[in-house]
Amino acid sequence: FLPFAFSVFSLSAYVDWIIMIANKDSISVFGSKFIRHGVLYSTPVLFTLAAWRWSGQRLPFAEKIYFWVFAVSFVAILFPAVKEGAGTHYFFPFMAILIDQVLRHAGRVKKHQLKVWGMAGVLAAVILIVGVPVQKRFFRALHWQQVEDIQSEIRAIMAAYPDRTIEMGLGGNVRTYPRTFNKTLLVLGGHPYTFDAAPAMEMNKWKVPLSDDYLAMLRVCNTDIWLIPKGEAPFTMVSYYAAPGVDKAFTETFNVSYGKVKSFDYFDVWACNKKGDETSG
Repeated sequence: FLPFAFSVFSLSAYVDWIIMIANKDSISVFGSKFIRHGVLYSTPVLFTLAAWRWSGQRLPFAEKIYFWVFAVSFVAILFPAVKEGAGTHYFFPFMAILIDQVLRHAGRVKKHQLKVWGMAGVLAAVILIVGVPVQKRFFRALHWQQVEDIQSEIRAIMAAYPDRTIEMGLGGNVRTYPRTFNKTLLVLGGHPYTFDAAPAMEMNKWKVPLSDDYLAMLRVCNTDIWLIPKGEAPFTMVSYYAAPGVDKAFTETFNVSYGKVKSFDYFDVWACNKKGDETSG
């Protein structure tokens, strides 16, 4: 609960999101991906049993607590993981604990050490093999071959408009969506961060209306400049739910308040209509 001691983290908003997730439809936990990951993450059970049978001593009480907290937590995370829009990536935080559990219990074994450590080696190989295609997809999705040029362009835009607040927007093509991940450069440069595509998709899918105060920030141009992937209509991308990614009210308000004033190699600059056209210079 420490994060909620800071005003930027709202406990009530967090609870609201949990309730929304709880109301989502669930997919089958017996899907092939869930079964594969379930088998992988349940391997500490085998090593715990090996330590119990072949260590020649009882497991310390603290180790039992550690194991059961891990087991119960993993079962608990299944609930949000099987919700629509979620997935097996919810298990990833448990990987470090899984490895620690395996090494702890394998190290306690006195009998059949070769077999136990051989099984640990097989497990390590499986984790690496399973992880390779995932990492390849992740690498391709981020378009690393373009990242340096994209980031250089964002820095150049910040330098070109030193007295303007700049924020990363969303276009209409899912293929250029990864460009917007470089919004961290803007945030770390002190620029506002009032829009995030992922929660926007969630809110629009589940018909959570945008507040008047939020839309008012667009009407009064709280952010001077928005960067939109080049050549695309702002905030029109279809989400991973096969539905509009952003509330129609947001897109309409944006188009009334902002207009495209300049294009770079990767982004178009959309500036506030109410603040003149000097941005295009």
